[in-house]
Formats: sequence, C-alpha cells, structure tokens
Amino acid sequence: MEPDLPAEAVAYTRKVTWVWVGFFAINGTCSALLAAWGPLSWWTFYNGILAYAAMGALFAVEWLCRQRMRRRVRSSPMNTAAVRLASHPWVAAAAGGHAGPQVPGMVVALSDSGRIALSRHGRAGVVGELGQHGAGDDALATPMAWRFVDALPEAARIDLLLQAPLPRIACVVTERMEGDIHVLSLALPLDLACFVDHFPAAPVLPGVLQIAWALEFASSRFGTPTTCRGMDQLKFQRLLRPGDRVDLHLRYDAERGRLHFAYRMGDATCSSAHLRVEAMPGVVDAR
Repeated sequence: MEPDLPAEAVAYTRKVTWVWVGFFAINGTCSALLAAWGPLSWWTFYNGILAYAAMGALFAVEWLCRQRMRRRVRSSPMNTAAVRLASHPWVAAAAGGHAGPQVPGMVVALSDSGRIALSRHGRAGVVGELGQHGAGDDALATPMAWRFVDALPEAARIDLLLQAPLPRIACVVTERMEGDIHVLSLALPLDLACFVDHFPAAPVLPGVLQIAWALEFASSRFGTPTTCRGMDQLKFQRLLRPGDRVDLHLRYDAERGRLHFAYRMGDATCSSAHLRVEAMPGVVDAR
C-alpha cells in the first residue's frame, strides 16, 4: 500500500517479520511436542483455541504499534522541516502537522520581515521560498498545506488549524462606543482567503469586502440588512494589507436609513462611505 517507505519504517517492518517468524517457530514446536507426547485433548485445545488466541493478540499488539509508528513517520518530515524553517529570517516559529491523511502541512508564525515579504511577494511567493527552505534535500519534507499566524497555537490545535478553511473575515479584537459611533478594532488575518487571488503577488483587501464587512458587522449591532440600496461619498484612500490592525467606525442614522462606515488606522482614514440601508421590519432602534 505504501511502497516508498522511509528507512525508519523499513527497519520496523523487518523487525515485525522476525517477530512473526519467531512466533510461528514457537507455535510449530509446541504443536509438535503436544502431538508427540501430550494428550489429544491438550493438542486439540492448543491448536483449536490457544494458538488462534495468541495469534490474534499478537496481531492486535502489532497493529497498535504500527499506528504509533505511522504517526511518528508522518510527523518526522514535518518536524524536520519546522526545525529548518526556524532558521529562516521570515519565520518566528513553525510547527508541522497534517491537513489530511496524506496532506502534510506547516503552521508558520511570521517574523516582522516575513510580514513584509508577504505584503511584497504574496502568499505564493512566501510559500515557494519557505517550502524550498524547509524541505532541503528531502522531498518528503515539503509541506502541501500552509497557514500563517501571528503566534503558534498549542500543539493539539495544529492539525485542526491546517484542516480549517482560510478565514474570510477580519477578527474582532475589541469593541467600544464613542457617543453614537460603534468602534470595532479589527485584525486582518495573515492568510485571509481573499489575499490568495487579490492580488497573488501583492495582497490587498478588496473594496467590495470592506463594504460587505461594514454591512455584516452593522447588521448584528444595529439590526440593519446586509445589503444596501446605494452608496454616497465612497472613498478609498489607503491600502489594507495582511496583518494590518484597523478600527472600523460604524454610525447608523435610523431616521434617514443611512449607515456610515470608516476604516481608520490611527488618525488616517483608509476608506469610508455612506450606505443607504433600510431597517429590518420589526426592529426597534435601541439607541
């Protein structure tokens, strides 16, 4: 089933072969001795029940040991790659895992220079560079799935993170009210799904997503719909890139049916607009 076994697994299968050779040698000797000198009832009990029970027990123990060996063999190339990646200037920390039974993966916490590289070269460029560095001369140590994070999660969550889809919305870090303005502090994930295609070599948060997020965040806070009928004074003044921290300011004018949003980094406005929305039927303005 797996012809290209690493040396560690080949050595294990050789040991298993010798264990079974020893077992059958002992089994045959016991059967012969009982046939020659033992009562017929003893020979019948041994060959009809005891030998099969011992064989089944040995198979069960070997199967459990084999699963442990498989996990160790699967993890070994990724652990080796993680050690190599730790020496790369773009990497603050790395941990290997699996996105599936045959899909080795790597979770990487990028350093400051790694974040800059991600913004300059895009996900594909960073994956290409780190993949080659992590694999070295061992093709089996090339990760097939990648996740970029601010800090590594605990070891038990590495595989879960690799198996999860790429995030599609910013993470809400904190929320606060400034008068009638709802302010959400957002963190843009380093591996936000849209950055894969927009743009591959220079990831930028699309304007349409900025509008969609404003509508979605406002919907759960003001009861407004997730669509709008029109936009006024739409402005995009600064690019939003992977890992950026930005404040989203939301203000809803229920009487005019308008939602104002503004993405800001410090005192600088990145984008803003007035969206014409209608309150959902039966929703009372709680302000």
